[in-house]
Parts: sequence; structure tokens; C-alpha cells
Amino acid sequence: MKITRKLKNLVGIDESRSAPPPRYHTITDGLMVTATKAEAWFDLSTSNTDTATDNEKIANLTSVMTAAGKALGERHCHLKVLWGRYNGASYVEEVAGLYEGGMGDGRSWAADWGERIDELGLPQRHLMLGVVIEFRNAGTGTAVSTKANAAMGGDPERISDRALAEWQVAARRILKTLGTSPLRARQSSAEKIAWMLSRETARIKQAIPRDGAIKAPNSNSSCPPRQCPTPIT
Repeated sequence: MKITRKLKNLVGIDESRSAPPPRYHTITDGLMVTATKAEAWFDLSTSNTDTATDNEKIANLTSVMTAAGKALGERHCHLKVLWGRYNGASYVEEVAGLYEGGMGDGRSWAADWGERIDELGLPQRHLMLGVVIEFRNAGTGTAVSTKANAAMGGDPERISDRALAEWQVAARRILKTLGTSPLRARQSSAEKIAWMLSRETARIKQAIPRDGAIKAPNSNSSCPPRQCPTPIT
């Protein structure tokens, strides 16, 4: 059996490839939940060390390693490099504050350049880090909860508010450490996580939807804005 497994791994037929595709359940800011695990997702910044000295490079790397070791520990992680399109509207929004001092007709110039950016279809690199917060399993407690929800006419796979809150707290703890490191991690928006999934499946270099495109499930929800899970359909 060991020899067979090694031969399969050699040609790229390992257990992970034979596993069923992930079944996505919920997306909210900074979190993605599938049928088997809950993951925290972060945007990472990049820094240019071309002009840094050797000592500065070593110090930068040491700082990243220290922060990662403290925040991530033995957690399963997934680092992704994705390419999308640079969005003209996002550019205009980013530079809007630069022209508030009345220095010429800067806003009009920025709007023209934003249109030009869309025409050029410039690529933009995105560096994202996924961290497994918790593996979800079909243990006795989960099975009982699922049956109870189904019996009461509710969603049999409903995620409790308590579980969602615990995952958000765990994600913020990781963010607190990685955000102050040279990685300058930021919580990924629900829109960007959804874009990440569509980017991987469709292979289309489209722009990321602006924050706020994803809303709570219904207007009567008691969840605070941008805190409610958004089911994947």
C-alpha cells in the first residue's frame, strides 16, 4: 500500500486530489465557511526591499517570521497570489483625498485617468492568506444539532451565532499580530473572498466588487451591518 501511495503521489494523484470538491456554506467579512472548516482570510501588503541593506532585509524577514509564528502557530494556512483587473473607480476613490486642497481641477483629472485605466485593463496582483480557524466535523454534537434544526423546520446546516462570533474573535486575534508586522495584514472583505472563489473557478481577470455589494440575508435580520453570514447559492 505504501508503494502504491508513493507512486500515486509521484504523478500527482494524492489523497487531496481524490477528495470531493469543497462545499461552500457562508461568506462574511474576513471569514469563509465550508462544510468541513472555517477559515479566516486576510489581504497582505508587499514591500520593496530592492534598496534595503542586508541587515534590513534580515530584520524584515525576522519580524515576519516572529509575527507569523506567534499568530499562526501550527494552523493550516493557504497563501494565494491572484491577478485581477485594476479598477478605475477604485483608483478615483483612493486618490480623492489628494485633491481636497483645491490644487487645480484634480478630481476631473483623476476621473479621466480612471476611465483610461479601465480602457487599458491593467492587471493588479493580490496576495491573500487563508488560515483555518476550526475544522468542522460530523461529530455527535453536530449531528444532533443538524437533526434538531431540520425537525424544527429550520436550516439543517445553520451556523450558530455563537460559533460565528468565536471564529470572528479568533480571526481578529490573528489580525492583531499580522497587521502590525511588515505584512500589514488586513481583513478581506466578503466581496473580495467571493471574488477569489469566482476568480479561481472562472479564470477571469475581473475587478473586485466594491465593498458593500453583499448585504445581510434580509432586512429584518438582527445582525449588525456587514456581520451577517451570506449563504452561497
